[in-house]
Amino acid sequence: GVTDLGGFLDITLDFIFYSGFVFAFAVHDPQANGLAAAFLVFSFIGTGSSFLAFAIMAARRGLATERRGKKSLYYLG
Repeated sequence: GVTDLGGFLDITLDFIFYSGFVFAFAVHDPQANGLAAAFLVFSFIGTGSSFLAFAIMAARRGLATERRGKKSLYYLG
């Protein structure tokens, strides 16, 4: 079933994987990949922050949908 721990681990491990992949490119060739890697991590922080901020506001307002199955975090789509 859906649990708070599962939702926490899902989003946390997703973002660790995303940024870790980008970090590996930056470590491999910092001169060539550093700026692009920094921009990608910047983008991930922006999208992740907006996703989590929306989930918090949706929870406070009691918004929920099961259109795509039961989720531990509410998001559009």
